[in-house]
Amino acid sequence: MYGAIIGDIAGSRFEFTLRRAEPDFKLFTEANTFTDDTVMTVAIADALMELGDQATVEDIKSACVERMQYWGKRYPDVVYGSSFLRWLNSEDPKPYGSWGNGSAMRVSSVGWLYETIEDTVAVAKATAEVTHDHPEGIRGAECTAAMIYMARNYDDKEDMKKMATEYFGYDLSASLDELRESHGHDVSCMDALPKALQSFFEGDSYEEVIRNAISLGGDTDTVAAIAGSIAEAYYGIPEGILEQAMKYLPEELIEVAVDFYDLIKDDHKYIPPEDGYEENVGITIACSVLHELTDIDTQLEMLENLVHLIVMRMLVDGRAPVPYVDKDQSILVMQALTANDGKLWIPFFTNTEEASKGEVAELIKETPIAEIVEETLERDDVEGVIINPFSNCTNLDKKLLEVIYKRYRENKE
Repeated sequence: MYGAIIGDIAGSRFEFTLRRAEPDFKLFTEANTFTDDTVMTVAIADALMELGDQATVEDIKSACVERMQYWGKRYPDVVYGSSFLRWLNSEDPKPYGSWGNGSAMRVSSVGWLYETIEDTVAVAKATAEVTHDHPEGIRGAECTAAMIYMARNYDDKEDMKKMATEYFGYDLSASLDELRESHGHDVSCMDALPKALQSFFEGDSYEEVIRNAISLGGDTDTVAAIAGSIAEAYYGIPEGILEQAMKYLPEELIEVAVDFYDLIKDDHKYIPPEDGYEENVGITIACSVLHELTDIDTQLEMLENLVHLIVMRMLVDGRAPVPYVDKDQSILVMQALTANDGKLWIPFFTNTEEASKGEVAELIKETPIAEIVEETLERDDVEGVIINPFSNCTNLDKKLLEVIYKRYRENKE
């Protein structure tokens, strides 16, 4: 949260200028200030702290709307976008289809408050949807929160980059030097996320990350806020930088931030799973998100992401727990489960916790995902695989499995 606020303040004086920041620019001057990015970051944190981790999606949305309008009206002169300003002053605020980067810049607290990446992504989606219910606005918030979660728990930039590109679908092929060539004021998530992510991946410290982001020009405060929120979780924040930034904030905003850090100091510590299935987390998230989508185009896009993730896991000999039965006391075969449609499906669990949610065979065996797909395709008695059947279940029929297996073979060869 501090990481986002500092990025906002440091980037604020370059936002509407045509000149790009010099490499050795001062982070803090008399021209710096906090903006709407800070106010809304505080508002989301304030809303979520009061709810706890058992709140429903509607609880989250309601609290976010109330706190965003409260804090927004407390600071009406920090330059909001015109559509958001109308929302802020509406008696019945409704989402307005925005794909702007506001959903990503305000979401940093979500990356710290929840114990699983699935919950993190789901809450990020809810915080976005109260205004930014366009798929790109939602994707920007989900990706930012997921990156923060991974940065503080896994500490592996390569895994984070895979998640950003393979699951969330952001193109990070352009280097910072190449991105600097396209100087322009673009406020979309589609522009901000690649810039913020690349600033983080090419940086070696918190300060270098926000300097990278600001050096790209354009919407500097927001890109630096997003990049800074991720960098904080990975590197921490130098004490001197934090002290300087806090001088720009009113006491009441600092009080919310202090309460937030008091809350996360001892609670919500992630314990890495001991079952060795951490690499399946992208599949778990994709199924969870797919389960909630209603728009057919967005469903198809997410299904394509899921297919890609499964193929990637197959190519590196990824494994998953699968229930088996002993036929004739000599041959183990994958156990099929009867789904709600009355048909048989091979259960594919992404981790042992998912496998423990329902009644399955006593024998759970770690199995290569490629082998799961191959056997399912060979069996005449099953329809396909069902991923995590006892929670956010996702059915992949044989036609889709044939696509997955074909891509796997093509890439393997």
